[in-house]
Amino acid sequence: MAVAAVIAVWVIFGLATGPAKEWLMATTMLATLATCLILVLLQHSQNRDMRALQAKLDGPIRSSGARNLMIGVERLERDEDIPVVGG
Repeated sequence: MAVAAVIAVWVIFGLATGPAKEWLMATTMLATLATCLILVLLQHSQNRDMRALQAKLDGPIRSSGARNLMIGVERLERDEDIPVVGG
């Protein structure tokens, strides 16, 4: 709700002062900063969710009699070989 109020005040102020170069630059800059902030927040949230998912998937493998070859495979470097299951 507060974001909508800030945007409304921003638009009213912009319409009252007229379209100036400074106004357009400020609007573009704020939109770019907001986009970057949202991108960082989404990526952080996605990384946290993936870590939680990996922990949840590793739990049943560790507690069962299954082979533990694939636990932690997501932490391997690109040039490391992935263990072959069943071979």
